[in-house]
Amino acid sequence: MKSVAEQLAQGRWNKGLTVREVASALNLSPQTISFTESKNLDRTMVSAKTVNTIATFYGLNAVKIEELYRKEQQIQKAKRKEAREQAKAWKE
Repeated sequence: MKSVAEQLAQGRWNKGLTVREVASALNLSPQTISFTESKNLDRTMVSAKTVNTIATFYGLNAVKIEELYRKEQQIQKAKRKEAREQAKAWKE
C-alpha cells in the first residue's frame, strides 16, 4: 500500500495541479502542501484534519487516508520511543 504522502502526491498529479494552485484553493501555505507529500510527513506538524481536507479536495477516500496517516504517526512514535530507550540503555 502506498504511504499517505505518496497518495496525496499522486492525487495532486492526477488533478494536474501545482503545489501553489492547491495551496491557494485550500487557503493553505505551499509549504503545508509540500509537507503532506514529503516522505517525512510523519515528522511534520501537519494535522490529520489538514490531511483529510487535502485528500477530499483530490477526491480520495479521506477516511482511509486519515486512518493510514494516524497509523503512520503511531508507528513513527513507537520507533522514536524505542530509539530513545536504546540510547538510554547504551549510556548506562
